[in-house]
Amino acid sequence: MIARCRSGKSSGGGAPAGWSGRRTAAFLPILLGLILTGPILPVPSSRAGETLDRIMRTRTVRIGYAPLPPFSYRLPDGRVTGEAPEVARRVFARLGVREIRAVEVEFAALIRDLRAGVFDVIASGMYVLPERCRQIAFSAPTYRAVNHLGKGLAVRAGNPRDIHSYDDIAKDPSVRLGVVAGTIERSHAQAAGIRDSQLAIFPNVAAAARGW
Repeated sequence: MIARCRSGKSSGGGAPAGWSGRRTAAFLPILLGLILTGPILPVPSSRAGETLDRIMRTRTVRIGYAPLPPFSYRLPDGRVTGEAPEVARRVFARLGVREIRAVEVEFAALIRDLRAGVFDVIASGMYVLPERCRQIAFSAPTYRAVNHLGKGLAVRAGNPRDIHSYDDIAKDPSVRLGVVAGTIERSHAQAAGIRDSQLAIFPNVAAAARGW
């Protein structure tokens, strides 16, 4: 029940490029499979079984997320919400697991901390990529782009540097591009010929927004 990872055209990168939600019932065996398979591939069945046994015994699951609205974020009252945490809540509720403990980490640390056992499941927008598939087991996508999702850039009001694409940035070494660590945008930038010296790496979206 785990999503099959594909090379080349695997869905996207850092934050997923829109995947349409499916019915919660469809995710019960998928998420169960994710838990059983465990965070490391291959993983001894005893370890995966212990994780599931603990979750079902304590009726508590630890989800890891990165501040990445609208996919995953914390509200002012402390509740963690967004597309991925809310899907996780519905799925685990159907399994009788009512307590969700959310652990916030930087996006680039999600896979590392899952593998280290800091939490049980990643509930944050993340593309299925071959290099990630070598480290963790993905469920089926929880949302899908209706049309092709293109690249986007945020620029200052009025666009004073006349930037409309990654190619425009690559042509002007004086332009700097801010990206969140661990996301697909850095790969897009490198593919477009943007120099590493032009990149400013931020731990999360909020820090990137403040950075300019």
